[in-house]
Amino acid sequence: MIALKRFLTTRNILIAVLVLGAVLRFWGINSAEIFHDEGLYAFRSIGYFDYIQNQDQTQPVQWFKDLKEMPFWTNLSFHDAPPLFFLTQHLSFNVFGENLFAARLPSVLAGIILIYLIFLTVKVILRDEKMALLAAFFASINHAMVWISRSSLMESVLFCLVAFNFYAFLKIIGEEKQGKWWWIFGVSLGLCFLTKYTAVFLIPAYALYILFFEAKILREWRFYAGSFLAFLIFLPVIIYNIYLYKSTGHFDLQIAYALGQKTPEWQASIGKIQEPFNNFVSNLLSIFTISSLFAFLGAVALSAWLLVKKQNNLAILGWLAAVFMILMFILTGTAFRFVALFSLPLVITTILAFSYLKEKFDKSVILKVLLAVFLAYELFFTVGGLFFEFPDYGVVKLDKYFDETFGDVRSAAMPNSPNPHLEKVIKDNLVNYKASTTSFMVVFDENIILSTKLWVFARRNFYHGIPAIATGQFKNFLQTAGESYFKGYDIYFVKASPYTAINPNIDVPEAGILENFLRTSMKLNPIKIIYDRQNIPMYFVYKFTL
Repeated sequence: MIALKRFLTTRNILIAVLVLGAVLRFWGINSAEIFHDEGLYAFRSIGYFDYIQNQDQTQPVQWFKDLKEMPFWTNLSFHDAPPLFFLTQHLSFNVFGENLFAARLPSVLAGIILIYLIFLTVKVILRDEKMALLAAFFASINHAMVWISRSSLMESVLFCLVAFNFYAFLKIIGEEKQGKWWWIFGVSLGLCFLTKYTAVFLIPAYALYILFFEAKILREWRFYAGSFLAFLIFLPVIIYNIYLYKSTGHFDLQIAYALGQKTPEWQASIGKIQEPFNNFVSNLLSIFTISSLFAFLGAVALSAWLLVKKQNNLAILGWLAAVFMILMFILTGTAFRFVALFSLPLVITTILAFSYLKEKFDKSVILKVLLAVFLAYELFFTVGGLFFEFPDYGVVKLDKYFDETFGDVRSAAMPNSPNPHLEKVIKDNLVNYKASTTSFMVVFDENIILSTKLWVFARRNFYHGIPAIATGQFKNFLQTAGESYFKGYDIYFVKASPYTAINPNIDVPEAGILENFLRTSMKLNPIKIIYDRQNIPMYFVYKFTL
């Protein structure tokens, strides 16, 4: 027993919690289904290349196709998001290769660091290592936090940086010698905005808290130095938007949307097709357990009562952050990845409330049993939701099929583009693959959602030297150049089934017409059918020659 107590130190328990969190986040990430905008980000991150192959939402690479070189400022950011997440993925791809593990690695690492930051944050607030460990354990198994950490989405890195920035702010207001924490605060705040603009909720929360409770900070030169440091880190995005405004009359997609600017280049805004605010509660119920939401509501009610009784300033800071977070959702919408941000206040506030109850009912066996059942159900919900019930659209299996089919060779007939900047991307990447002795290409159903099209098809076209075009383009080539244009090609045609994820805004019949022709006129059957885990067909792959 003595040996066990010596082993169960704060350090060892924290390591165990971090290992548990790492296992839940790393397990099977190379085979987990591509979800939401993962392909949209990963495709561009491979070459740090702002292009999404969509004529309704064009990018600078298309606007400046007649220039010999792209303007310098186009490398500073992206048309629809700041650049930091793309840079982290780009580095990961360069180190670990072009795969889903590399795409998701920055998110996984950010998620593990987030667990440690929550430990530190609760430790600063309560000065209680046991409660800090409990908060870290809750964070390690929380469904929303684990899910976002397993996805190659910007929110994963954003949550980590927001938590780091909040922790730095707590250190500033809680210590007499603020010193280095102002610099850390400035750097982390700048990195938050360099990741995603939704970090904006922090600014009014901090501003009001400082104004009413920490006005002395306004006389501290480090406050202005730290703020200026955040500005310097965010400066590339500012420069990008200044030049973008000069070229188009509007800022990037996110800022233009917020300001209501006219954007003729973006007739469809892919990144802004989000669920309305009235879906807030239903989406919360989709990624959080009912028990955790009830616990959070109870914790909020308790904090409100303590706020009135004890005038706890830190509780006010938490309230301000939560209120401005909700106000932000009204503007941005309530997509799953947005409302997952609520996991930060949910985990911390719930543990703070439990700490108060523990002090009041220290010897209560019922309280401890309820906590154990609560955490066990959280773990059960997370494991079930992510490893047994997570959607399977067949995208990863289709991608793996093409990896096995083509290997590390490119088509003898190389893809090309009339856009010289896109052509340069294709040629620069040809050196990574050896040329095949045969010509082959992929024709795909254009009704497939954009994220899948970019990761599975456009990625091979621009980075692998394998021509990949939509059925509509294929039809146009046949009409203008004739069948002889593709003579000798091995053509792989991918048709989406009615059960897989397709773009709700596109209903183009060409893929169905081509499939019907292959089945009736050429008497062909699919050479490969991609099924989901319930054995429902997701994609049909045909192979033919002309």
